[in-house]
Amino acid sequence: MKKTTIRINNLFVALDDGDNYFLSNIDDIKIWKKTNPKELKKYILKNNNITDKLHELMEENNIQSNVNFYGFLDTKKENISVTKEGGSS
Repeated sequence: MKKTTIRINNLFVALDDGDNYFLSNIDDIKIWKKTNPKELKKYILKNNNITDKLHELMEENNIQSNVNFYGFLDTKKENISVTKEGGSS
């Protein structure tokens, strides 16, 4: 998996080798930067291939990176659960 500079409701998006986008549970830039790309799978939310929806938004807004699409996904409606791992005190 690869890291991207795309966010959805402040959660970072990862790209797999098959050009599919998946929502992670990471919303902290420090954690995102420290996370090894090989470890990204453990931070990916289950059943959340957002490729089609994300491609549509990127085309609509003519933007491919360095973006936070807010309100794009309703995590309750999409049955996506967000859990936090790590963090700082």
